[in-house]
Amino acid sequence: MAQTLPKHGCRSRKEFLISRRQALHHGKLIKRSCSMNTTKKMVTALLGIMLGVMGVSGLYAQSNFIVSNRADFSEHTQTFAPEDTLYIKVQDEQIDALSVKENTYELEARDSDVEYRGHLNNHLNGTWTAAIPLSGLANQGSSWKLSVEIEDDRDNVFKGKLMITIGAAGTPATPAYEHEVSGRLDSLGTDFLHLGPVQVHVDNTTEYRGEDGSQRSFAHLAAGQKLEISAYADSTGRLFARKVYIEDQGSNHEKRSLELKTTIQEAGDGYIIVANTRLNLSSEASVRNENGEYMAVQDLQAGTFVEIVVRYDNGEWLVKSIEVNDRHGHDSGKHDDDDRDSIEIAGRIQAKEGDGTITVRGHVITVTDSTRIEGSEDSALTYADLVVGMYVEVKAWYNSDSTLVAVKIEAETHDREDDIELTARIDSLGTDVIVLGHFTFTVDSSTQIYDNRKNPISFADLSVGMIVEIEGRRLADGTYLAMKIKIEDRVESEVEVSGPIDALTDSTISVSGREFAVVAHTVVYDQNKQKIDFGSLSTGQVVEVRGQLLPSGTLIAIRIKLEDNDTGTIEVEGPIDSLAQNMVMVLGLEFTVDAATVIEDKNDSTLTFDALQVGQTVEIKAVVQNDGTRLATRIHIEDVVVATGSASAVSNSSVVVAGTEFFFDATLIVLDANNTVVDQSALQSGQVLQVRATRQADNTTLATRISIENDVVVASVDNTPGTLPGEFTLQQNYPNPFNPSTIIRFTISSVEQNSARVSLRIFNVLGQEVRTLLDNAPARAGAYELTWDGRDDNGRTLASGVYLYQLTVGSVAQTKRMVFMQ
Repeated sequence: MAQTLPKHGCRSRKEFLISRRQALHHGKLIKRSCSMNTTKKMVTALLGIMLGVMGVSGLYAQSNFIVSNRADFSEHTQTFAPEDTLYIKVQDEQIDALSVKENTYELEARDSDVEYRGHLNNHLNGTWTAAIPLSGLANQGSSWKLSVEIEDDRDNVFKGKLMITIGAAGTPATPAYEHEVSGRLDSLGTDFLHLGPVQVHVDNTTEYRGEDGSQRSFAHLAAGQKLEISAYADSTGRLFARKVYIEDQGSNHEKRSLELKTTIQEAGDGYIIVANTRLNLSSEASVRNENGEYMAVQDLQAGTFVEIVVRYDNGEWLVKSIEVNDRHGHDSGKHDDDDRDSIEIAGRIQAKEGDGTITVRGHVITVTDSTRIEGSEDSALTYADLVVGMYVEVKAWYNSDSTLVAVKIEAETHDREDDIELTARIDSLGTDVIVLGHFTFTVDSSTQIYDNRKNPISFADLSVGMIVEIEGRRLADGTYLAMKIKIEDRVESEVEVSGPIDALTDSTISVSGREFAVVAHTVVYDQNKQKIDFGSLSTGQVVEVRGQLLPSGTLIAIRIKLEDNDTGTIEVEGPIDSLAQNMVMVLGLEFTVDAATVIEDKNDSTLTFDALQVGQTVEIKAVVQNDGTRLATRIHIEDVVVATGSASAVSNSSVVVAGTEFFFDATLIVLDANNTVVDQSALQSGQVLQVRATRQADNTTLATRISIENDVVVASVDNTPGTLPGEFTLQQNYPNPFNPSTIIRFTISSVEQNSARVSLRIFNVLGQEVRTLLDNAPARAGAYELTWDGRDDNGRTLASGVYLYQLTVGSVAQTKRMVFMQ
């Protein structure tokens, strides 16, 4: 549920702007198979149905960030009446819905100190929605900024910002622009200010602030001062000041100038009228549109929002430049370009065209001469340096026609194998080092440090015992430099619950009072670790559920295993939500603690209740009492580490990531890039892995879950017995999207399939077969890979688009989707 929060407090206006922008920019508010005994027509129909479900028609749609006053999202609008509900929808299939670490919206008033935050509803299919009643918000301001942020563990990021307006009750809302005037105060009257030729009215609602953020009044104003004024315009075009910032006295030797952000009232040959003031253009004046392209002043339309620079030359105020910014205005103190309707996305470049566009995660983005392009270490790049497959972070503005123009592109030009991400508790701090278990990071002036709200802090604000996430890079001497440090509320999101099944539906399972969503990738085992159907479970059975806790509080079941435990006991592992006298809450479940409860650390040393902290990962064993309460018999504090990096070595009992060996046993869960549970032998050297592990009493680190972030591309195939995955699996092609070729891997392992015939075929969106890579070929158990070059069986290069590849082993088939980008 959304909640009202106070604004960030700062000592000066400059600090206020910096902290506020950074806080808003960075801050939080959260296998199928089919029978092959079918006709070709049935295969075509099946593929058509699959594509319909996948929503191929909208794969490259730019409108994947929609706001509406209609629950069916049939119309995108940014103007609302107070009695409306604001409906938000984000669609991004490439964000991993099962490993989301950020999923939040923020609604911020531009005219008052009010913010609302909450989580979007994760539909687990690439769609996120929210519904916010607007009743009561109009009296807190008409202009609001809506921000959403969704990010997964694989560095896929979507950030969107839209300005919305809430109008008077019962009337349609209209855009409420925030006008700005910056310059030297020439004269003032009892209810007006003159900055050059522009007059701004003031009244008893006008707020005055000094340069240090302190309260001021009209009496503090004097001719010659530099002012920044935020204003609104009435129906006649007159400007009325909301806020006046008094900067300094100014210098008489300075060249007099004025900056305006306002709407055009009239434009003609060599002049414009703004704020009821006619301004002539200088002979060298430039006029640019939203894309930075030159345009004629006569092409400016009344009502267009512009940024104007005016200078005083030879006794006349002349316009030097006009830049169209026809989205929304800004409130002074909030007037940076971050307030424009925009998105921020991170991912690999899928396509690059000669017309100056790139495609990232389905978004076609125009790159202009004014786009700032940077590589690693802030090195300057050009459009020519961008290549397909490069990982980039892009900030782009929406134009009035909903096309996107890149403002800034940050490209990773260094080797990502040298990167590491680590989340753990701080063990020790030095003058310029931070130690987390086996990992030591150097901190220097380039290291960015944030609190859990992503507000900038200093290294001195960190302390031993805090949970932090560190993004680091291995240097040439083998040491690690911390690039970014952020305080976290908890180490990770893996949870485990053991107990009797309370309830079952087709898509959920409730165990010991907690409901888990059951998704396509959820696997179910019996007591002998043989796979069984979810439908074979029944209430009352004792199970162990290992799952993922999403930011919204939703629990996703990854693995369900039948147990033989006493139904009167339960076990829960997860982060502590809250603590009270003789009570600890984990995953929303309350556990009573008494004198007999044993509390231990990772070394099994006995601790007191005071050693427990919110955010710690604990394993609790409890007994259900006759009154339904849960009495904790044992609480074990887990020392959890989550590390992400390239695997330099893999054996049958350990992996080495970032120079640290993580051991594992038969209880390890391995997830591939599609969140499908796979065999431990799927791990390979060179893969980027996310390892969730616990530090043991002997100082070793035991991995409990490893996620394959992306697969390594190998040149050969291993058919050696003894290294085979435990099931028939078709992997996601790599790279995807691809150009000019991609690799398709699959494994065959079960004895029954050793003599099977294998086919691998490519289909287009119409279900037509376009390429046969394998046709009823014999195959033994082993791992295989084939390369497809985007050509059909006649050697012709196919068109860009979505294709399906289908692997058939005997009478069983698996199908996956891929994207070919020319």
